This record gives sequence, C-alpha cells and structure tokens, in this order.
Amino acid sequence: MARGGQCAGTIEFGRDVLRDDGTPDRTATTLKIFTRSGLPRLSMFACQQHRRDLIEFPRWMDHPNGAHGFVSATILAEPKDQLAVRDWLATLHGPEAVTETGWGFTVATGKGHWRVLSRDAARAFFGPLPEELAPDGAPSVISLDLGCCALDRVRPFVDAGGFACHEARGALVLTEPARLGGILLTFQEAPEAP
Repeated sequence: MARGGQCAGTIEFGRDVLRDDGTPDRTATTLKIFTRSGLPRLSMFACQQHRRDLIEFPRWMDHPNGAHGFVSATILAEPKDQLAVRDWLATLHGPEAVTETGWGFTVATGKGHWRVLSRDAARAFFGPLPEELAPDGAPSVISLDLGCCALDRVRPFVDAGGFACHEARGALVLTEPARLGGILLTFQEAPEAP
C-alpha cells in the first residue's frame, strides 16, 4: 500500500476441523484483495494462513504426480497494455522485481515469477493457443506453471483425466481452458524450492 496499491477488502474465514486425535479445532485465514482500475482481470490477493499447523502436512503435500509448487504464471497483455500491467505488478512486488526481456517482461515473486507477454509471444511459449483463451484481449492470467520432479510422473495422471495436451519448450501444456478455470496449466521439470 505504501507503493500506491489499494486494498479493496479483507475476508476472514476458517473451517472446523478434527485433529488426528479427534480434538476439534478451527483453521483461520485472512485474504487481502488488491485491485487496479482498468485491469479488472488482474485482481490479486494476499493470503495469510494463521493456523498452518492445521493445513500443512507433509503426507498431503507429496502428490503422486511429483508436482511440488508453482514456478511461474503468465499474463497475456498486448504491447499497448503492458505499461499498465508493469506498473501494477511493480506496485505489488516492487519496481526492482521487474526485468525486461525480448518478449515482454518478468516480475520476480517470493516463489517464482510472473511472465507478461503478448499473444504472439505466448504462442512461442505454449504453442497454438485455444481461441477461448482471453478472447476479448483484456490483460488476463492465461497460465499457471507447476514445477514437477519428472514429466513422466505427470503424464499418467493427465492421460487418466483425458486432458488434451502437447509439449512446448520442455513443458507439458494442458490446453483445455473450459476444464481448467479459463487458463492453461503447464508442468515443467524444476528443482523443488528449499
């Protein structure tokens, strides 16, 4: 907020849980929602888990497909919109987090980075783009990119789910936005963050 961001609201919530020993308890979460005028599809939120001891268990975090966390996310923004998106992400993550590239720019986060690129540049990263992916051209998140131990561990789950996919730039790209909340989902081999 000190860099000019505006919090559009706070949501406090939790749910009742039973501990392994049968004792009742309650999770507690706070969301802070941040919006930017002119970028309605790029609302962001910060999430604080107050009771991580009730939701983070190693046996729940070791997925059989080998996925271990987000490494990046991609925002589609045509060149005319990229300055507004850059300013918004610099407000959220700090101006020092922005790095110009030959295809757009990246913004470092605490756990990976944002990638911002045009539709043409997105084709170079993801291959052919489905027509229903951000069809009106408004700046939008178009992919979430998961790191995994090995693509060979992911493929059986993708096949079992019947997902359309292809490989691009060493990543497995799931290409059915209607089944994936309006985005692409990618898996790429990456070391697990410490």
